[in-house]
Amino acid sequence: MSEKTYTIVRLATTILVAIAVGVSVTYDNLLIPLVAVLAGIAVMVFSRRHVNFVLVDERVYRISEIASRRAMTIFGLAAAFLTPILVIVGQQSYPTLSIVGTTLGLGAAAMMLIYYIFYVYYSRIAD
Repeated sequence: MSEKTYTIVRLATTILVAIAVGVSVTYDNLLIPLVAVLAGIAVMVFSRRHVNFVLVDERVYRISEIASRRAMTIFGLAAAFLTPILVIVGQQSYPTLSIVGTTLGLGAAAMMLIYYIFYVYYSRIAD
């Protein structure tokens, strides 16, 4: 399969799954997106096995690592800065902001915990 064909298959699969999710919301049916996502995964796995070009190389992995680290840093700092502000403003005037701030803080803490777990795991594998 050529790169162009693979790109078309990926795009068509994504569009069809999105349409199925939209239809399922309209008809209030949970089975439609479940089947569509599973079929989409099957199509993607099948099409990936039949490619005759390099999908990724080490440079792509390195760029992904750098981008992930930057995103984690920026999100962590923003969450650490915004959480107390949202909680304080929420307690004083807008109660919904307190909930948003708490959710943001807990989400950031969970993300950092997951990051640390994977960091420890991969650092032990590398040794």
